[in-house]
Formats: sequence, C-alpha cells, structure tokens
Amino acid sequence: MKKDLLAVYAQKAAFGAILLLVSIIGYSMLLFAIHIPMGVYSATVPAIGLLIYFFVFDREVFWGLLIDIAILIVFAIVCTHIFDWSYDGMYYHKEAIITLQKGWNPIYESCTRQEPLNENADLTLWLDNYPKGLWICSAAIYCLTHLLESAKAINIMFIILLFGVALDTFITVFGQSKRKSIAFSALVCINPLFISQIFTTYNDLAVGVLVITTAFLGIRIYSEAANSYTYGTLFLVCVMSCLVKFTAPLLVGIVLIAYGIMYVLKVKGISVDLKKSAIAIFAGFFAGTLLFGYAPYTKHIIDGQNLVYPVLGENSYDIMNTNPPKGFEKKSGPEKYFISLFSKTSNDKEKGYTLKIPFSIHEDELKSLSNADIRLGGFGVWFSAILILSVLLTVIAIIRRKMYFGKETLILLVTFILLGLFFPESWWARYASYTYYIPIFLLFLVSQDRALKVPVLLIMLIILTNSVFSAFYVVKDGLYMTNYLGEMLDSIKAKNKKIEIRINDFPSHLQMFYEKGIDFTISYTPIPDAIVFHGDTKYRFID
Repeated sequence: MKKDLLAVYAQKAAFGAILLLVSIIGYSMLLFAIHIPMGVYSATVPAIGLLIYFFVFDREVFWGLLIDIAILIVFAIVCTHIFDWSYDGMYYHKEAIITLQKGWNPIYESCTRQEPLNENADLTLWLDNYPKGLWICSAAIYCLTHLLESAKAINIMFIILLFGVALDTFITVFGQSKRKSIAFSALVCINPLFISQIFTTYNDLAVGVLVITTAFLGIRIYSEAANSYTYGTLFLVCVMSCLVKFTAPLLVGIVLIAYGIMYVLKVKGISVDLKKSAIAIFAGFFAGTLLFGYAPYTKHIIDGQNLVYPVLGENSYDIMNTNPPKGFEKKSGPEKYFISLFSKTSNDKEKGYTLKIPFSIHEDELKSLSNADIRLGGFGVWFSAILILSVLLTVIAIIRRKMYFGKETLILLVTFILLGLFFPESWWARYASYTYYIPIFLLFLVSQDRALKVPVLLIMLIILTNSVFSAFYVVKDGLYMTNYLGEMLDSIKAKNKKIEIRINDFPSHLQMFYEKGIDFTISYTPIPDAIVFHGDTKYRFID
C-alpha cells in the first residue's frame, strides 16, 4: 500500500517532538549524575545531536524535527509576552524551573541548598519529591533565553505530538481525506483545558496529551497498522508519562490495558505486534521510573519511601480535601462528574455549583475561562450543549443504521466514559481531559453517514467556537496581566531606587525584578507600609 506523505511526516514530526523532550531530560539526568548542572548545553547538545543523526539516517524525521524546533522557538518568543499568573505556576512550578537553572542537582541535594527561599515546607515537599521532567525541559529553555516566561513554550511540543499522531491515525487507520483528517486533528488539539494551560507551567496539558496520544497509538496497533515509529513513540510516551505527574502513568496504563485486553481477544493469543507493544511499554515504564526518573522514583526506593510519595502511602499529603466546590460533600463520583459538566463555568469553590441551560452564557462564566484550573464547567461554556448534541446525533445515526462502531474507537469511548464516571476527581477538568474526546469521537463516527454531513459540520463549528471563547479570554487576561505587571516594574525602575521585597507564596516573582534590572534585597520578615506588587508579594523603596 502506498504511503501517504502527509501521514508519514505527521508521524515522524510527532516522534521527533517527544524524542527531543525525552533526550533533553535523559541528557540532563546524565549530567546530574556526574555533578554537572543545567546550562545552555542542556537543550542545544541533544537538539544538535538528534538533527545530525537523523540528517544521516532519516531525512523525514530530520525535517520534522527541524520544523518542531522552529515552532518551539517562535512559540517561546510569544510566551515571553504572556505572563503565567496561575497560582501553582507562580507558587512552585516556576520556582522549580528557576532553581534548576541556578544549578540545583535533584539527584544529590534538596532544592533548599540551591535556593533558600524554598525552605517553605510545602514548596520543598513538592520540588524535592515530584517528577521533574517538565521542569527540566523548561529549565533547558530558560538556560538559553534567561527569560522565565519563555520556559513554558515546552507545551507546544506536546501539541505537536498530539496533532501529528492524530493526523497520522485518521489518514492511515481510518482512511479519511486530508481535509477531514486535518479538521478532526485540529479539534483534538483545541481542548479548552489545553488552551487554558498553554501559557502556564502547569502539567495537566502534558498529562492529557499523553493519555489521548496513547489511545491513538492503541488504535493504530489494534488495527495492525503499527510500524517501528509507532512502537518508538509508544516507548517515549510511557517514559514521559512517568516524568510529568504521578497520575500520568496510571492513566496511560489504564488505556494501554484496555487496548491490550481487546487485542488479545481479537487475535485469540499473543501475536508479534503484541510482543513488540509489551516490550515498548515495559521498557518505557522501567526507563521512566528507574533511569530518566531517578529523581524522585529511585531515590524514594533507596530512602525507603513510597514510590509516589507524597501523594500516596504513609504520611501522604491530601491535596484534594479542601478543593471540591461547596455542595459536593456527600455526592458520589458520577454525581459530581455530571454536575460539573452541566454547571456554569466557575472556579469559586465557596459559591458552589449552579446548573445552567445548555448554550446559555453568563458574564461571570467568561471571567473564569482564563483560569488554568477551573473547577466547574472546565471544558468551556458550550461543552454541555456539545455533549448533548453529539449524543443525539449518535442516536439518530444508530436509528438510521448508518453508525459505524469500529472496535478501535469503541475501546476509546468506553475507556474514557468509565474513567469519567469512576476515576476520582473527574469532575475537575484539569484531571479529566479525556472527557473532551467523548463528543469528538462520537462526532467522528457519525461523520461516516453522509446524510448527516451538515449537522456534523455545525457541531464541529460549535466546538471550534467554544474553544475560541476560551482562547480569547486566556490571551486577553494574560496580556492584561503582563501589561499591568510590566507597567508596575517600569514605574519601580524609573525611580532608580533600591527596593526591599517581601516574598510569601510566590518566590518566582523575584525573577521579574531581576530580569528588569531592578536593584533589590529580600526581606524575610513582614514589611511595614509595604506596596502590593501582585498577590501577597509586597515591596517598599529603600531611601
């Protein structure tokens, strides 16, 4: 069968994107092991090495990787103009990136040795014990640019990975036209959750991408359309899942188990493809936890701690007990899930939930769309309507007996629905990005019925509009915050005086003063008559 050139380049660009990320982490961990901190070489050496290798051995991957890097550079420039004002971003994600850039070696020392401000107990807990893959990749960019906001550009590599794998799957496995494949691949990538976090250092975007990418790889393997790059990407996805968040390998593993069981039932035994998949999966998780993820996983084992400390086990840290919105106290998981999907978009946990009429838009909802961790209605103001319409259209297609339920997509739908219903905290969009793909894949299946072309296109347009709403407010509020803080920094700089800064929850704020060239000293005690900078960061001029 003749290969589609677009699908080939999409697959190899996706492979190149995740290979670059894993290579940066692996190279950095190797340097840490021999007591060499991060520097300009952390990103440049792996990138140049991969380009030289693939220029010689695979020009398609070379060109895909070159395009990946070009997109990364452009997006890094864009990111410098949009400040990450998310709470967790300012609290500990940015601080981890800063500390790594300053020379922290997570294999041999605590973050507090490199940065005294990290002596905040909770901050130290997360920096020392959390997976560090994204922080390392981001710090590698920061070492090059010396502009902290550029570090979050790493998010675009995950979007490239997802778009490439999706496009390849729609063309190669499902035999769809280029136009339709590009359209659905774009819908897959404009998940409102991803949009809300694209300009932040949060890790839920990466987790969500890895989960849905795993499903696409499962579809390709189940359909017996896998090649060496499919297995290579699967290996890298398993490695990366261990390096972004403790829940990521669990979610990726659940998806893989679902496809694995169904594939065994399909072939009625163990096939060569299944053996290749098993090798890629086990090798990926092994490398992700014991080698690339030496800190924290192997260190935890050596220290006699729980593998995923402090999330589970003795002395675990419960991050969810104070986060559910008011009114969720005695409700079951499925109840909370449905309430969240059909509630007004909101992040006010004290106010609780308010159910809404689908397609209605409330002014206070729009103000919440730029928040990186929306608690209720986290998939946009029209998602409830999108879900209802996609289900209704599916019912119509079934009645018409034109619905094509391929087993490879049915596995995805059933897995994601069950995850939504029974995985803890699925009501919170940032933990359940897979929910967004339920109507997307229902719509894709319905699109096989040509008589329903118009309603399918209409719902696709609604999905696009829903995501545009989110994108508009993310950019709008991000630019506003950037300009607001920029004007404050300019005003402070213009006075040409030394300032004293009191840092509380957001030690990463210091980098803004440093990058602006403002002379400052740090106060470790409250400052009388201080001026509020942002949040609980305050300052005063020193005469």
